[in-house]
Amino acid sequence: MMRIMKGLGFVLTVVGCASAWGQCDKCQPAEKPVVETIYLANASERNQGNELMVTIRQMVDSGTKLMLTPSQNAITVMATPSVIAEVKQLVTQLDRPTKSYRLTYTLEEMDGGKRVGEHHISLVAVNGTQTVMKQGQRVPIKTTAPEAEGKVQQAQITYIDVGLNMDAWVDQFEGGVRLRTTVEQSSVAPDLPASGAGDPIVLQTKLLGSAMLTFGRAVTLGSLDVPGSTRHLEVSVMVEPVK
Repeated sequence: MMRIMKGLGFVLTVVGCASAWGQCDKCQPAEKPVVETIYLANASERNQGNELMVTIRQMVDSGTKLMLTPSQNAITVMATPSVIAEVKQLVTQLDRPTKSYRLTYTLEEMDGGKRVGEHHISLVAVNGTQTVMKQGQRVPIKTTAPEAEGKVQQAQITYIDVGLNMDAWVDQFEGGVRLRTTVEQSSVAPDLPASGAGDPIVLQTKLLGSAMLTFGRAVTLGSLDVPGSTRHLEVSVMVEPVK
């Protein structure tokens, strides 16, 4: 900006900022990049830290450098102080405590239209992660390793889980959760002929389902036949937030 001042027989030309007091923003010296590490309080899983960092990268200046250090549960930022202040504000907004939910499964055992038993199983599921429950026994199965040239085949033992196996994955939404779940009932057949020496026959039935659950209301997921019997299980589930 050029300013011309006329006085007593002379002209004074001033070149500089148009601001009456001090300099304008464009005339301020540029901020120098600095490096700062911001520690995360709640994003304990690696995928949670990655999601948070990707979100921040999309919302700040493209020249900002971000690096996640999972072992330290921290994000290192190289940017100007004003951008780092913006990143800190975003971390405060996004790094929130992970919510947990109590899932109560009811397995109603029916035989010929009559209720003969009822079981309740409770799981605590964390938002965005898988929860697994296994109830029963591990059955050994003998297998044979592939034969290598010049070596004798060696028998190996593997184990399968027999009984009641359940897993659940929940994703929160306002007023409830979306549930993806598997309920598997299995048993070893006592009287069927084995396919080979020592090979057990495993009877298995599995229910895979998903449902939108609201707090305090039970939802029926489906029905499972109990292997080796005339009974079946009616499976329902209810969700409540864990305080």
